[in-house]
Amino acid sequence: MMIHLAAIDVGNDGVKAIFETGKGIILPNVVAEAPADRGVVSLESSLYEGIHCRVTSPSLVKSGVYTVGNLATRYSDNHEPEPGDAKSSNDQAIIMLLVTLAIDAAKHGEANSNGVVECRYALSTGLPLKEIKKPGTKEAFRDRLMGKVHEVEFLQTPEIGKKVVRIEFDTVSISSEGQAAMMFLVTDEQGRIKNEELLNKSILINDIGGLSTDSAVIERGEPDNMNSDGLNSGVSEYLDTIIEQVYERYHHRIRSRRNLVRDVLLAKDERKNHILVDGKLTSIKDVVDEVLTACAKAQHDHLGRMWKKVSDVELVFQIGGGSALIRPYLTAVNENSRHVYPLRWQESADESIWMIVESYWKILVLSKRVTPAIEGV
Repeated sequence: MMIHLAAIDVGNDGVKAIFETGKGIILPNVVAEAPADRGVVSLESSLYEGIHCRVTSPSLVKSGVYTVGNLATRYSDNHEPEPGDAKSSNDQAIIMLLVTLAIDAAKHGEANSNGVVECRYALSTGLPLKEIKKPGTKEAFRDRLMGKVHEVEFLQTPEIGKKVVRIEFDTVSISSEGQAAMMFLVTDEQGRIKNEELLNKSILINDIGGLSTDSAVIERGEPDNMNSDGLNSGVSEYLDTIIEQVYERYHHRIRSRRNLVRDVLLAKDERKNHILVDGKLTSIKDVVDEVLTACAKAQHDHLGRMWKKVSDVELVFQIGGGSALIRPYLTAVNENSRHVYPLRWQESADESIWMIVESYWKILVLSKRVTPAIEGV
């Protein structure tokens, strides 16, 4: 059986993936239990708007039928990752990972004589630094994937409905989410050194996610495992606060964090920081500014604690989807603080969001000694 390559970042907001065929889309990390017949009159126009599948795996506490991603955000009883969830041990991370792989397999794989698409993957992924530092965590997470057959059957799903995918893993490489970013910063798409200056500095890579923040200390190109640390907090709890305050004030329910980020906070038009109340655009900028400023202050305090541990840090790289979201707020907090840290940002929010999975892809490509499939990775 041919081995396919995949790099997946199971983020608390969304799942980013890179395959040999190129980048996937960002799949919202939202699931909801559903019946096998969801009573649709007509299927959604896009595969990614109607993911409905049965996931069966010996690694899951509960195999079952789920809606996933955008479709799951429409269910009132959907589930997003919560504070305290350990990515290495909860079911949702495994479900999202398997479904993401199964979509790739269903779209590009060939079915056998029994009508089943069988795929074997070499996977590169990661875990938060706080989890990586716990003895045995990487091995336990790898054991949940390796040596097992996982099955995803797509049910009432556009384009790939009725397809059954069986997934096995040839190898599973697990990196620290924060430390993997060093690969992106200092190497080009062939893995050659592109930024030698950083190899001679002490830097901090602060990866702000949904439920956690990974703060990787890199001393002259080498990870400082002793002082690298993390924070059991990201932006998700602050997004939840915005959703709660908006409902209390306007009785307008924002269905998920993903909807809040996509449709309100990052909207490109007059809808930015606005919601519809009785059909009229209503600003919630005061709520957004207050809550995200609080998030930025918490991150700035965290940087202060890191600075006390490693006082010779020369640069701080802010990465991850959370950093893109709070950039203007953290910049303002930093500039008006007694302690002004040398913050560095990626050129675009998109680059910041995709950096970690692109790092996983580089690690995988170099380990397999193959040519990268997509430009810039």
